[in-house]
Amino acid sequence: MKVYKGASASPGLVLGQVSRLEHHVETATAGPFNPARELRLLTDAIHTAQSELESMADRAAPTEQAIFQFQSMMLDDEGMMNEVRFCINAGIGAAAAMNQVGQRYADQLANIEG
Repeated sequence: MKVYKGASASPGLVLGQVSRLEHHVETATAGPFNPARELRLLTDAIHTAQSELESMADRAAPTEQAIFQFQSMMLDDEGMMNEVRFCINAGIGAAAAMNQVGQRYADQLANIEG
């Protein structure tokens, strides 16, 4: 048995499958980018992500399924994806555009008082 330690999102002890996530984001300085190619890559990545999110939601407890469904819905959000496409057409790579817009949306959600 391996023991992994890290920052927890909620208190408590968890046993189960561990997935290691590596955060890598391409930057706009690595361009020039071909917007048509980047848009195709974005479309493929969205389809892959939504399939994986659906699979995770199917395996998750009912109380956790909404998290995966929300993430999938964000990828269908017309306003957010229009911003991502705008960034790509402005010469930013798909990964960096998604990261930039996604971070802005995450910051907005974090600042909602409730």
